[in-house]
Amino acid sequence: MKDKRIAWASGFFDGEGSITLSPHGQPNSPYNKDILRHLNIRVVQKQEAPILLFLELFGGSTYRDKRGSKCFYWQSSGPTAAKVLFLMLPYLVVKRELAKWGIRYQKALTHNAGRRRWYGFSDAEVAERLLCWEHIRLLNHLPSPP
Repeated sequence: MKDKRIAWASGFFDGEGSITLSPHGQPNSPYNKDILRHLNIRVVQKQEAPILLFLELFGGSTYRDKRGSKCFYWQSSGPTAAKVLFLMLPYLVVKRELAKWGIRYQKALTHNAGRRRWYGFSDAEVAERLLCWEHIRLLNHLPSPP
């Protein structure tokens, strides 16, 4: 029964969800902000019931925009978001590639041994993070950073 609910949630996420890498770190940091990002997934809906089902299935957190749109939100971030994407991956259609890149980005957060730079990231880890960010940015049709 849970597989059917995850399949339903995946279809709902395909239409109403988002996968982003949000900036993370100090605003005045001299380090490249594109490697200091955090995996976030979110679903927005006018009705609360689907949001509560996401909370029940995947954990995360919910909130309601009390101004303006009055929408309900479910969100998850970091390793938990990657686990949710992994569970939904077999059922995703529209956001399948985005989910793969989000999972890959989260995997790139493990620290490698070797030459350190930028908060202890190896050159290979920096390159992997930048590659994932570029793919996610392009798949989301976001404008290029200034």
